[in-house]
Amino acid sequence: MPDNEKPFVGVTHTFADANRINLMALIRAIEPNCPGTGREVMIQVDPLSPAGSVLVGDDHVTFAGAGVAQRCAYHLQKGDSRPYRRPAAQDLNGIYLVASAGIIVNIEVSQ
Repeated sequence: MPDNEKPFVGVTHTFADANRINLMALIRAIEPNCPGTGREVMIQVDPLSPAGSVLVGDDHVTFAGAGVAQRCAYHLQKGDSRPYRRPAAQDLNGIYLVASAGIIVNIEVSQ
């Protein structure tokens, strides 16, 4: 791991609108020294978030209208979390999030 990359990164993001966001771009906007991979990634909808959901999927994940997901791997509700764990580091560039405005997500990446 290069000297400027961190072995653990934790960030918090509040969605301004329901636009799709690349997970790695979101993390690097807050912490530029996060490597593009991780052995463990945790995505949590903060318990203090307003009601709503976070949709997690690929670059086609979107709300289909009235909060219905289209091409979504899974939904996270207020207080829910989802870990990704692998024995080897995984690429984070293919993961995208869409959330209702005001939703707060906490993300951790460990090497």
